[in-house]
Amino acid sequence: MIAVRRSRLTTIAAATAVVLLAGGTGAVARSMVGTADIQNDAITSAKIRDGAVRSNDLAAGVVTKGDKGEKGDSGAQGPQGEVGPQGATGPQGAAGLNGSQGPRGLAGQVGPQGPKGDQGETGAPGGFAFSGDSSSVAPHEDIAVTTGCFEGSDPNIQVVSLRNEDLRIVGQVTVNDSQQGVVATPTQVDATTSYWSPMYPAGTLVTFDLTVVSPGHRSYVVHAVITPACQGQGTLIPMG
Repeated sequence: MIAVRRSRLTTIAAATAVVLLAGGTGAVARSMVGTADIQNDAITSAKIRDGAVRSNDLAAGVVTKGDKGEKGDSGAQGPQGEVGPQGATGPQGAAGLNGSQGPRGLAGQVGPQGPKGDQGETGAPGGFAFSGDSSSVAPHEDIAVTTGCFEGSDPNIQVVSLRNEDLRIVGQVTVNDSQQGVVATPTQVDATTSYWSPMYPAGTLVTFDLTVVSPGHRSYVVHAVITPACQGQGTLIPMG
């Protein structure tokens, strides 16, 4: 907004007249019209062509700054810019913490039954475990084995042929003196008799590992132990 002070109207009128004559239909030179030729208030705003007078054509202080106008509306959004180049790969981050264990999954379906396996080898023949006397658990065998103590003190084993035939008895016997802490060297056994009944020192631990052969009949493996307390037990295994 341009505000023209009334006290400077003469100066404005003079400048306006020069501009008007220079751009009008007359060919009058600028030097032929002076300030004295123009009366006061002779040139009004309606006589001045829009844009013919600029602020630098006026005296200092004639033009004053108007009030700030209202903010205009936002313009339309511009077009999207082009995609920029891919940036450089950043450094690898630190490893994260281990996650918590997940819930247990459901049980899978039972698979199909596999094919039948090959028949295994024939196992060793079963035996008869006995305590004291084997005849109570193996009454139909050819021999009987008894373990205990003679007269309640001396460890004694008895191997008897129930057919009253000579038996071949081979193997070893180990006698340990628990009171003296002495472990004896196993003694080899090789006897032929229908009744074998050795005795050993009282208070010893006696272990028997024997093979008993009945001529023309079955053979047996005998494992037996007699404790210092005279408790005897063992296993009688028929071998065929």
